[in-house]
Amino acid sequence: MAAGDLGNTLLPPLAGVLAVTVAWKLGFGLAIPLFLVATAGIWIAVPGDERSPESKSAGPIELTGTLRRISGALWDRSIAIVTVIQTLGYCIWQGFTGFYPTYLVEVKGIAPPTATVLFGGFFALGIFIKPIAGSAYDLYGLRRSLPLMLVSITASMLLVPLADGLVSLVAITALASSVLGYGTMTLTYLTDSLPDDVRGTGLGFLRTGYMLIGAGSPTLIGVLADAGYFDQAFFLLASVGGIAALLSLSVPDR
Repeated sequence: MAAGDLGNTLLPPLAGVLAVTVAWKLGFGLAIPLFLVATAGIWIAVPGDERSPESKSAGPIELTGTLRRISGALWDRSIAIVTVIQTLGYCIWQGFTGFYPTYLVEVKGIAPPTATVLFGGFFALGIFIKPIAGSAYDLYGLRRSLPLMLVSITASMLLVPLADGLVSLVAITALASSVLGYGTMTLTYLTDSLPDDVRGTGLGFLRTGYMLIGAGSPTLIGVLADAGYFDQAFFLLASVGGIAALLSLSVPDR
């Protein structure tokens, strides 16, 4: 998961340099050979599907049974709570990343290049945050590691409007990078908790649901910003994080 943040950190500046110095088409075209390399790597490295051709096609009866199994899994208390936490965390992630550079420039008076560097540093820290979060999950379990992660997320959202000066913003940006790590814990927990025979379908269903809900977060933040409540929007994100932190205290370890 940290590899994605490495790409978020390195590829946009590289594409920008190519677009400015050579041609904008090359900035986009850079991704094409990388996708081809990734495709070849998956084809070579991932074992083939050993199932028979008959088992790969699901009829109406099989599909109904799969949906019934997924619905039954979602009634599990731990899965339901962690799904809600994942949804709340994703709302924070979407709202924060969608507007943080704009907030730094328009409200805090930070120069756009400096705001860009801060935002890039936010993703760069994800390279370290995610392995740390995964290790904490392995060592201490979800119930002891996730609340601390969510508390740090809540604190960072609460401190953003209170920050004064570049130094404090750098520190708060580093703290806010914890929002990149919570999913390492929650998604692993959900994957392990779902029944084996519907694990892929169930996780895909859950991801579709929380992404659909989280997609509305930037719109809400934008509406509040246009109404002159940009600071209050971050307080709202902090309250969402606080609710998630409280819920995490009731999740049993697997």
